Amino acid sequence: MQTIIKVLVNQIIGHKPISYQQTLILLLLLKNMDNVITAFITHY
Repeated sequence: MQTIIKVLVNQIIGHKPISYQQTLILLLLLKNMDNVITAFITHY
């Protein structure tokens, strides 16, 4: 999960072309970021 975020962030910062699927994943992550953070905090 963390790796996916790092890769996407690196690609966006580096202005590298990202696939449509990666864009959807990113949007879903941003949409669910509160849940992701909560789950992350709860898990650790």
